[in-house]
Amino acid sequence: MLFAAESGRTVIDENLANAAMIMQEFSHIYEGTAFGGKTGAGIAEFDCAGYDHAVRFKADAAAAIARVTFEIIRHGQGADLLVELRDGFNPDGSTAGSLLRFMVLPKEFIPPSKGYFSIPIDISDLVSGAYYWLIIKKAGDADNHFHLHGETIQDSLYPTYKRAGNSGDWTAENAIHFGVYNGETGNLLHGIYGYNAITWLIWDGDLIAKAYRYLPPASGFIGGVRQIKTYQWSGEILKRGVV
Repeated sequence: MLFAAESGRTVIDENLANAAMIMQEFSHIYEGTAFGGKTGAGIAEFDCAGYDHAVRFKADAAAAIARVTFEIIRHGQGADLLVELRDGFNPDGSTAGSLLRFMVLPKEFIPPSKGYFSIPIDISDLVSGAYYWLIIKKAGDADNHFHLHGETIQDSLYPTYKRAGNSGDWTAENAIHFGVYNGETGNLLHGIYGYNAITWLIWDGDLIAKAYRYLPPASGFIGGVRQIKTYQWSGEILKRGVV
């Protein structure tokens, strides 16, 4: 497993050196096809600094998720978006269910203009037709945060809830815009290397415009390597990459 180095914590030894040099397991995530999610006018903003949000969806016949998308915008310096995939969650507060995946979208990558942004999930052992939940954890403060976007009404197909505290029941709220995807069609969007090093590819037509790289430290998700590389092209010839 790969980790970013941390001052005062990382030991330069055989294990660290070998981890950087040996072959790592990887997976590639493509655009794929949406099998669920809510879209619409997108006129409502959701408070993500003060509330956790929970969205339910149903797994399709493939029983897999390659990636999820949210309609999102960064305010100020932003805040890291933490999303959990859970099975067995109950909004009455009786159980948080089982944590299946935990992914981070670094604040530096969240767009300053409203738009859909992709987060890799890469899970293939779900149950077809079963319900699962995406939990978006509250983050940030009054000046630096992100907003999810959605509708001004609820949707019974994709029930959505919010909670300010860390215990108790959740309150039903209006529908958040999101999408769940699987399949290996379209452009390559993500690479996951050594389980926790993640790359985002941003396309401009047929060319890669930017690549984002996130490598968390061993102590958690805060800090680590967060880089954005911009590719410069001359026609169809790649000239350089600028970090």
